Amino acid sequence: MTLKPNTPLYSLFHQTYIVDKLLASGGQGSIYTLKGDPKHVAKMYTADSAEEQQRWLRKLEKIRTIQNTLPENFIRIQDILRKPQTGYIMENVSALPSVLSKIYPLGKDEHKPSNFQEWKIWFNKWGLEKRLLLGWRLASAFRQLHQQNLTYGDISASNVLIREVDGQINAAVIDIDNIYVAASGILPVLGTPGYIAPEVLEGLPIDPAAEDWSLAVLLFQLLRLGHPFRGSDIIHSASEQQEADALAGKATYVSDEDPALMPAEYVCTEKLKRLFYKTFAKYKNRPLSRSSAAEFEKAFLEAYYNLIECPVCGHFHFPYVVPDEKHKKETGQDKYISICPWCKSKDGVVRYLRIFTGYWGPNNAVQQYGPTSYQIILKKGLQNIDTQFIYPWNHSSQAFLQFRYTAPSKKAAAATVCVYNPHHSNAQLYFNTPNGLQKTDIPADPSKAIVLHSGNFIVCNDTIQPCPIKNGGPVYPTATIIRYERTEAC
Repeated sequence: MTLKPNTPLYSLFHQTYIVDKLLASGGQGSIYTLKGDPKHVAKMYTADSAEEQQRWLRKLEKIRTIQNTLPENFIRIQDILRKPQTGYIMENVSALPSVLSKIYPLGKDEHKPSNFQEWKIWFNKWGLEKRLLLGWRLASAFRQLHQQNLTYGDISASNVLIREVDGQINAAVIDIDNIYVAASGILPVLGTPGYIAPEVLEGLPIDPAAEDWSLAVLLFQLLRLGHPFRGSDIIHSASEQQEADALAGKATYVSDEDPALMPAEYVCTEKLKRLFYKTFAKYKNRPLSRSSAAEFEKAFLEAYYNLIECPVCGHFHFPYVVPDEKHKKETGQDKYISICPWCKSKDGVVRYLRIFTGYWGPNNAVQQYGPTSYQIILKKGLQNIDTQFIYPWNHSSQAFLQFRYTAPSKKAAAATVCVYNPHHSNAQLYFNTPNGLQKTDIPADPSKAIVLHSGNFIVCNDTIQPCPIKNGGPVYPTATIIRYERTEAC
């Protein structure tokens, strides 16, 4: 039943709201704007019986009691409505764009512009930096939800909206009432076609592992602008049944170079490629072995920290190293240079922090033990680097160290990198001097932040522990080392 304008809505908490007009309608019910309150809307359920209305009421009451424990990204229940139908009041987010608007350039029925150059231009209107930040926020939200053994049930590009305020990117997930509450009498939502895990389509209940599949589909779409099983062969020659099978995950996982999607090398790190492959190919039919929201959360954050801003076109990209053909032609020798894959111009100086496990070897020399854990490319505006990323065994919610990178322009050659230690964490900075290494404490005062120079490194002392370097050999103390470096070609 569609409510008419001026219909009063009565809440459990003795508030009255007045219907303005119908905003949207769907399978569960309808959304109405409210007179005199542009900041909120009402979602009203279409229920066939009073008993069903009561089940919805019980579920809403339960969700309202637990919603403060849910990730901040979910749009909260502001009030619960009981007459003339069951429903609830929530924030009006109708002006926010959906993730769907960032995936399909010409609408969901049109896959991409006529040529790849146009496609790249469209992609970079809302580029890689923002997409990685949004993916990180999304993965973080669903990791938190799954840790409570809760599922949302309907992850899709239409149900996730984008908040963008002063350059900060966050996700807003609508329909909090989709969250499954056991013993509510309301069956869990099973999802949107194209996002539903194979085992759910076969009749198994949705759980966090199944929902990780749905999240992976959305994250894949966000970066590669297409579905992981809907490649060029499906788009150009498939029947309706083949199309449906592809969206159900019954086709072959697309390649990294499929021409119907953004090339993976442009938009994915090697770790992201592996996580997508693990979900959609290697462990497609083994839910507990697929990539989790927690793994995607870390991978998206690492990817964000490895972006370079092109000094020419201004777009963000990963380190993209190619042979210098001109140099080889002139000298006959191989040389590799870092270029922007979007405009093909050479990158300038690239500054980065390299994090690895080191040990004090003979003569007090610091040597790397094992491979580099990860690196963080420093770029304009980057500061307060995430604690869990740099220093995962420090369980503080505050930043272990803060790095300030200042650049007056996009030309990184004029930039400065400083570090300070806001919480008196146990770390010391080592300078390279003509007289050898010089050690100093890192100041807690940001106004006294130390300017870093290439080769300076920070030793996180409280990670020191004995580590045998070789069987039967000496035992040296190890520590997490954060080294500042710069290079012409990353």
